[in-house]
Amino acid sequence: MRILVTDALHPVTSDTMGRLRDTGVVTWIGGAWPGGSAVEPPPGLDTVEAVPDSDAPEYPHALLRLAVAHRVAVVMPWSDADARIVAGHRSAFAQAGVGLLCPPAVLVELGCDKWRTIAALRAAGLSVPRSRLVTDADQLADAAGELGYPTTDLVLKMRDLAGSRGIWAISTRPGLAADGPLPTLCLPAMAAQLRSRPGGWPEGLVVQELVTGTDVSIDLLARRGTLLAAACRTRRATSGGLCVSGEVFALDGALAAATEHLVVALGWDGIGNLQAIVDPDGRAVFYEINPRAAGSVGLSAAAGLDLLAGAVRAAAGFDPWPGHDRYVTIATRSSFRRHWSTQQWATTPCPVPSDDPDSSRPGPNLAAGRATGRRL
Repeated sequence: MRILVTDALHPVTSDTMGRLRDTGVVTWIGGAWPGGSAVEPPPGLDTVEAVPDSDAPEYPHALLRLAVAHRVAVVMPWSDADARIVAGHRSAFAQAGVGLLCPPAVLVELGCDKWRTIAALRAAGLSVPRSRLVTDADQLADAAGELGYPTTDLVLKMRDLAGSRGIWAISTRPGLAADGPLPTLCLPAMAAQLRSRPGGWPEGLVVQELVTGTDVSIDLLARRGTLLAAACRTRRATSGGLCVSGEVFALDGALAAATEHLVVALGWDGIGNLQAIVDPDGRAVFYEINPRAAGSVGLSAAAGLDLLAGAVRAAAGFDPWPGHDRYVTIATRSSFRRHWSTQQWATTPCPVPSDDPDSSRPGPNLAAGRATGRRL
């Protein structure tokens, strides 16, 4: 199978595409790079070709022409913005025989609108951070008081968000991103930032209570409201929105039940990424849905389940894991760290915690041609 990825110079492209090629599911991987001219393909890609900037009207048509010219079966958008663009032209790609590795447009739009995302998570019965939508500094001050500031720290994010950019913490302990996971300002400084923008923020900003605990990211593949496969990872450290260290393990217990419930409630169809914070009391607070493959999706392959390979097959119209029509999960619990010098992941098996006896449950080993799993 031949595929085309957008944002071909994404930091994890080489390692992720290399692992995908090793599964034998794909034989050729091309990349599209907005603006300028063609560039030397990074390891893992066969070619990288120039296309117009992603905000140009011609961009989706250029992607389609490139896909057709290279006899591509699936186009994979790496970002929310690219997923939104190609999903809006799904019928044109389908008519050309090209599948898209992202959910339908209605689900992509839901995931890209962070205020609607919170509403959908809440409507599905999941715990979410207390949140307010604000459009100016005065509304921010009112919302901050309602949410408990200054006793409670806050998070401010753009309503229309991509790639973990445009997120700030509001705290009485300001600091740079190097001092913590988010750049942080006190409320008066953040209000001044909002006032400095001509025309304000008519589209709105989402302000939320800052929930502390373990940051969890769940990669999933679903088909019309049925969860097919999932892998879970903790995010000990992130950089530029990408996880650089943590653990990857089987989705199980309350997290699994909540994920399946959400997939059913939304009728999720395709690949996705669900993010939550597990607080010290074990309560999962969900805050985001990414309607595309996450940047760290390749980590599931290192732990025994190549979720991306299954998603590519599904996008091309095939069974994701032939002969295994049931929920599948990863094989082993592993710790991981990303090496920036090589742009690759390193994973090592880690012992099963005494309070998590099920995390060693066997999962699919696609490289060996066998799969085991369980229904949720």
